[in-house]
Amino acid sequence: YADSDLAVRYVAKKHPDYIVLLERGASGLPYQNAWYRDGIPDARATLVYDRGSDSGERVKIYRWSGAGD
Repeated sequence: YADSDLAVRYVAKKHPDYIVLLERGASGLPYQNAWYRDGIPDARATLVYDRGSDSGERVKIYRWSGAGD
């Protein structure tokens, strides 16, 4: 478990291409609901996909630019 700032630093260290967030109500990760609701708090994360399914689940995908690493 980590707070949002530490999670962003970890993501930056791993250099992903994308980050996928699923809307699931209460999450085991302290920052996941805030990231889903408010966006990932870093300029390197750009929302590229935001859709819901027929089952009601919503998916958000962010592209991680890696600039500034």
